[in-house]
Amino acid sequence: MNVLITKLYREGIRRNVGDVFRIQVINNQSVLSGSGGGGSAGRRGSSGTQALEVRSPVLTLGSTSFVYIKTGQIWLCAVARSNQDCSLILEFLFKLKVILQSIIVNWRTRNGGNHKAEAALDLITGMKSDGTGGGINGDDKDCTDGVLSSGVIENTELTSHGILALYSLVYDVLDEIVEFGFPIDLDWGFLKQRFGINKESSKSSLSRGSSRMKMRWGSSSGLGGGGSGSSSGNGNSKDKTSLSSNDGYYNENRVVPWRQTGIKYRRNEIFLNVQEHINMLMTAEGEILRGYVNGKIMMKCKLLGMPVCRFGLNDNAKFSGDVDVDDYNDDLDVDGDSRVELDDCRFHDCVELQKFHTEKMIEFIPPDGEFQLMSYQCNRNVQLPFEIHTSAVEQSNRLIKYLIRLSSLFSLKISATNVSMKIPVPATLLKSELFTSASGGNAKYVPEDLVVDWNFGKFYGGQDHYLNLEVSTSTDSDQLACVAINSAYIHARKPPIRLSFHLNMFSCLGLQVKYLRVNERSNYRTVKWVKYSSNSGNYEVRV
Repeated sequence: MNVLITKLYREGIRRNVGDVFRIQVINNQSVLSGSGGGGSAGRRGSSGTQALEVRSPVLTLGSTSFVYIKTGQIWLCAVARSNQDCSLILEFLFKLKVILQSIIVNWRTRNGGNHKAEAALDLITGMKSDGTGGGINGDDKDCTDGVLSSGVIENTELTSHGILALYSLVYDVLDEIVEFGFPIDLDWGFLKQRFGINKESSKSSLSRGSSRMKMRWGSSSGLGGGGSGSSSGNGNSKDKTSLSSNDGYYNENRVVPWRQTGIKYRRNEIFLNVQEHINMLMTAEGEILRGYVNGKIMMKCKLLGMPVCRFGLNDNAKFSGDVDVDDYNDDLDVDGDSRVELDDCRFHDCVELQKFHTEKMIEFIPPDGEFQLMSYQCNRNVQLPFEIHTSAVEQSNRLIKYLIRLSSLFSLKISATNVSMKIPVPATLLKSELFTSASGGNAKYVPEDLVVDWNFGKFYGGQDHYLNLEVSTSTDSDQLACVAINSAYIHARKPPIRLSFHLNMFSCLGLQVKYLRVNERSNYRTVKWVKYSSNSGNYEVRV
């Protein structure tokens, strides 16, 4: 049994790894299946088959793991050196199996009326044990105009002849669905449009094989023995065209699987919403221990046709590489310079990444409806919307005083809504009496949560509000045992004060959308909406 297709995406895997898999897995299977010979063939064969059925689909040899499945006489195997999720790899292999079966079925269906193609297809689909063809004929009632039933695809057998006859297309599919060892797109509808599987003739598909082989391998590498081939993962060269043509409109040569054609709206609108969640931990003295922002850009599109949308962010925006969330304490700069630094940026598949890297412009053909276009994180130059100063003084065994000041640091033209500060009180204070005095808002004790809730309907920018809170405990005989516990609670536990709020038209990073353009060949008028919103995440202050 020979290696048919080899694709290396990462370094550290040798090309002879297929020999190890053949010896450790395939040959062992042959030994088990051959143990059924002799007088008790039926019983031994049954036990041998039973052993094969319970065989683990994962084999680990040292630091190398083989994850594999078998379909017909073809083995699909993924090799990894690191600690990977085997369930995800198995899911990928089963989807790859369905894709290969779909390629063969579509190729046979497209060439059903060609007698020469029929003869070649017998080699591709193989022959069943009863002598009938393993594939389907062009006039099969399960296939009409390229629409295939799932039963036809599942019953299609993969053979070495079929893989080698379409090896050029198989390599292209592997280039498309996996990048650097990470599966990126396994949608069959996209692959059909990407490679024109339903449009191109079988003759042209096969005639490209030799030329693509020469371009892919060149003179530095060649075909292995027994029809095996290999390709380096660093050479994922793709001939994708740009989303837009030179005139700025949709490029009709580009495949757009996330948007259907023929979409119509009476009123064309596009909504862009910059949503941010700020997380902060501050000491009672005002020192910031941790602060970062998780943001995302949400889009809602109701546009006719195939529009090309573009927008740009701040000129001083800087986009850096991936950052670990646990490292946000490093070089933390809050309210520093005005530069906007976005880390760990992740985009929807519709975004043209090449233009983003070269021109810092986000260009995309939007899906219809609402979707998340982009997500990001930032831990530098964060503009805090609120500042909190707290102090807690234990004047006696019976009395604890809190003094809290809440200051808004945003513009006077903006108001925060749903502002709520929760001040925890000791859980051991039974029959307690609370006295509150606030310069604004409402403060009330919530016994089920053991907190004092200080809330505002609206909190305008540039304002300061104060809260005086006194917690006294009765000295009944049944409460004397709690006095020492109360003191330990104040000095040791001290749960933080939590603040929640919502701000419209405010960005904690100063992020701004400079322009938003929609280009479509119909040149219709588009109503554009841009909104900013900031919400509290874990906004805490230690007492």
